[in-house]
Amino acid sequence: AAPSGTVPIGFLTRRRVQYGLELAVVGESDALGAWDPSLAVPLRWSAGDVWAGKAEVPAADAAAGLAYKLIVRAPGGAVVQWQPSDNRVVEVAAAAVDKAPRRPVPAAVLEAPQGALAGVAVAVEDEFDGERHGLVRCVAE
Repeated sequence: AAPSGTVPIGFLTRRRVQYGLELAVVGESDALGAWDPSLAVPLRWSAGDVWAGKAEVPAADAAAGLAYKLIVRAPGGAVVQWQPSDNRVVEVAAAAVDKAPRRPVPAAVLEAPQGALAGVAVAVEDEFDGERHGLVRCVAE
């Protein structure tokens, strides 16, 4: 049987953009806007040009393979740049779909801004211009 409910999934990247622009994540799942950039999940900027955010994704979508891309948007929502690679796909195992309260401290290269990944057990860390991307665990405080 397909997993039910939703799972909070975080997104982390580092990208310098012109002041006023924002990063967002768009993807196949309705939770990521169903490839509509105007419905993409916005990411929050923090020092070091680290961007982070989270989406409540249907557990079945997460387990089946979540297709997404990062985008750079202008203030009105127009896409300035799509991530230059093929669509990214990550699979979130059912084991990562628990709802345990956690503090967002990924064992990763990037550190999320305080509160940006609250309640997230697993995050996608993505190198915008490169090929490196994958899942990182967030640990309890």
